[in-house]
Amino acid sequence: RMLYNEALKQARIEANMTQVEVGESLHITQQTVQGWEKGKSDPNISRLIQLAELYNVSLDKLIGRE
Repeated sequence: RMLYNEALKQARIEANMTQVEVGESLHITQQTVQGWEKGKSDPNISRLIQLAELYNVSLDKLIGRE
């Protein structure tokens, strides 16, 4: 099973987005996105929902449970 932070990064890559683009879409910094993908911090549930919608994936896939 994929680690949570790896699943976040993989979903972003599959959506063909950069960390900067994700940050701009969610009105957060690229450093915040990088922190999530490196496992240094976690997005809250509302951010996870936004990410799932942005990447067009399920929440299960986004957190590495699919």
